[in-house]
Amino acid sequence: MAVHESSITARDWTLNRPELDTSPMEVIGSLKRASGLLARLLEPLYAAAAIAEPEHDVLVVLRHRKGPVIARHVAEELGVSQAWVSRMLRKLEERGYVRREANANDRRAAIISMTDSGRSVVDELFPERLRIEAEALAGLGDERASVVAGLERLVASLKAYEG
Repeated sequence: MAVHESSITARDWTLNRPELDTSPMEVIGSLKRASGLLARLLEPLYAAAAIAEPEHDVLVVLRHRKGPVIARHVAEELGVSQAWVSRMLRKLEERGYVRREANANDRRAAIISMTDSGRSVVDELFPERLRIEAEALAGLGDERASVVAGLERLVASLKAYEG
């Protein structure tokens, strides 16, 4: 059985600080490594693209929305901070991929909509991103459903802790 990086780090902490419970590192370490590996797999796609991966993530959320969208809703869907989404929206607006308009109901929350060029860039990149992700996840085989279920439980646990 291979020893994972997070296990090595946990072992080091256990040796040097045995009073610490390093068990969270099993989950969080694997999650961070998986996230980093996925980002590395997608790097070539975004290296040649008009937008960066985080900007694409925001545009994907906006792509099929029918009604008004505010930054808070995008942040909730992506599981990130409103400040992070605001930075991405500012960049996307500067390049003409989204529009922000005053919200008559709440002057603090602008209404966001995607422009035609924003839709075009998403529609161009998304199929290739899906292809890369599908190939990368093919190794899960029959375990895919249990991995998804475990990740959904993780998301629920993190949301419960946050809220």
